[in-house]
Amino acid sequence: MFCKDTIFISYAQPLSSICFSQAFLLFWYQCFSFSCKKKLIFFNYFHNTRNNNKLRELLFSTTKDTKMHKEVTEDIKHYISREIIPIYDGFDAAHDRAHAEAVITESLALAKYYNINIDMVYVVAAYHDIGLKYGRENHHIESGRLLREDATLRKWFKNDEIRIMAEAVEDHRASSERVPRSIYGRIVAEADRQINPIDILRRTVQYGFAHYPTATVEEHWQRLKTHMAEKYADGGYLKLYLPESRNAEGLAELRRIINNEPKMRDIFEKHYIELSHLGVRHANEDDMTDINDMISNSRMIMRANGNYEQWVNGYPSSELIKEDIESGHGYIIYRKDNKSNIGYFAFFLGDEPTYSNIYDGQWRNTGKRYGTIHRLSSKEGVHGIAKCCIDWCMLQTEELRSDTHENNIIVQHILEKSGFEYRGIIYVADGTPRKAYQWNR
Repeated sequence: MFCKDTIFISYAQPLSSICFSQAFLLFWYQCFSFSCKKKLIFFNYFHNTRNNNKLRELLFSTTKDTKMHKEVTEDIKHYISREIIPIYDGFDAAHDRAHAEAVITESLALAKYYNINIDMVYVVAAYHDIGLKYGRENHHIESGRLLREDATLRKWFKNDEIRIMAEAVEDHRASSERVPRSIYGRIVAEADRQINPIDILRRTVQYGFAHYPTATVEEHWQRLKTHMAEKYADGGYLKLYLPESRNAEGLAELRRIINNEPKMRDIFEKHYIELSHLGVRHANEDDMTDINDMISNSRMIMRANGNYEQWVNGYPSSELIKEDIESGHGYIIYRKDNKSNIGYFAFFLGDEPTYSNIYDGQWRNTGKRYGTIHRLSSKEGVHGIAKCCIDWCMLQTEELRSDTHENNIIVQHILEKSGFEYRGIIYVADGTPRKAYQWNR
């Protein structure tokens, strides 16, 4: 499991500047340095490390033939920036170029505490996630393979150094049950954690958008909670390795947020709204032309799908839309990149008169004020409007109700896919029946 030239020592007690424990460690260092190449790694890192620079230098020094210097070789930097870093441009926002550069920066900062090869540190950090091009499941293994197979690296590194760097890349993954086999693996693993609580939550939302684009806001929330519990909460699989890192402080703060679910929910909602490519705002009279076009388009879609009995006799009229706007209940869905209007809906908080009586079923009465969605429409040729509308409404309240015509199969599917449950039949103002749906957080 471990390479033959590595000794693992479990040590949890603090080290003072001069103590028996230091002498003990140095004894083992002297006894085994001939076969261990001076690579000692601890299961549990020691405290007061800043007072033990000399010990650290001895324990983590490299072999005599290793080229030591403080700056990364320029040729290596040029090669990495030209051939490796651009690979990250094809990944999701949580693993993009900015993430790779942040891991490199933090790795180099941590390396200053150890007498190790800075070029190797740089390469390991640069290659650690490039295997994502083959999928997430085994990306750490693929990243190690790509590093091993990169013939250009052999201009600067020996075979043993290539092996150590590849193993470090393979060992960096947070979910790995194996302790990294070298100090290089521990550095990149620690640097990859980047435990800034707000950034961690933001990156989790970004990952959700990239990999689960059709999930509802509540499904994204549940995924975030599960991920936080499994990885970062007390008992989670995330491990920290280096005392010089600031990750311990960040992890403690993140755990305080995880244990305060309302606060975590607030942060989640802020990032969810911010990161969405669509926005929602109050409609105004300047939007009337666009809204009328959207309503006409949605009416045509109903007819094309065999629904000839909904939105008839001029409903919804321009006068009704103006009432929505004047009362503050009309909303525009727009694209954030160009501010173009692509959707409209009316949203009301409070009792809906036509929902007072329900037949062949019943509402789930929670005693909470619920929201209702009406007049959802979209611009021709655009998609995702219903999801954006429902997501936004779910963020406004803990209960939603809606209705649609029995022939409107599209809306029925959207509501059910979004977590709404069919509750029975209600009758709208003109006396015609509608299928009623309800969602509760």
